[in-house]
Amino acid sequence: MDNIYYMGKNLNKSKSSDLFVELLRFNFSWFALNAVFTRNELLSLFGTPSDKSEYSAFHLLYTNAMPTNAAVRLQKLHLLLNAPISTRMPTATGNSSVSTLQAIYLKYLPSNIRGRTARAMQQAVQAGNANSLDMPTLLYGFRNWSVHGNALHGCFGSHPGFYEYTCLLQETLADVHYDISNKLSSLL
Repeated sequence: MDNIYYMGKNLNKSKSSDLFVELLRFNFSWFALNAVFTRNELLSLFGTPSDKSEYSAFHLLYTNAMPTNAAVRLQKLHLLLNAPISTRMPTATGNSSVSTLQAIYLKYLPSNIRGRTARAMQQAVQAGNANSLDMPTLLYGFRNWSVHGNALHGCFGSHPGFYEYTCLLQETLADVHYDISNKLSSLL
């Protein structure tokens, strides 16, 4: 994809400019896919979701797409989420050594866990391993986390770690778009 250039100098020169661009790309991609899975007329062309939740509608599209290289990307995402980092935690003074997943969970998930994605994250944190999280859960979770923007990148312990994480998710979401658009073209 082409770079994004801003009218002001500050964002173009910012060290976090590439992170901001990836967050924008992810959110615009998500909104575009959301336009498909929130319209029953289009979604029904792919089958019926397992329940009425937004996650189930997204999961139906994802399984119909079956993005290439998703398994390889998922392994890399698990490595990033399982990696130990040193970061400030809300319950401690100074830095704590925790996994990236644990940092995200403790900093950004509400204490009153309700949703399917949040419960899956909670179970993975309690197990001490992100490997139970599948790609649709990670994509859907990031859709929720991305509203925190660059604040979230501190959970990854480094700028490159967060950038890699967002790129892997964005590449997978782009594959879902490509496959779904091809299937829609052939069905309509």
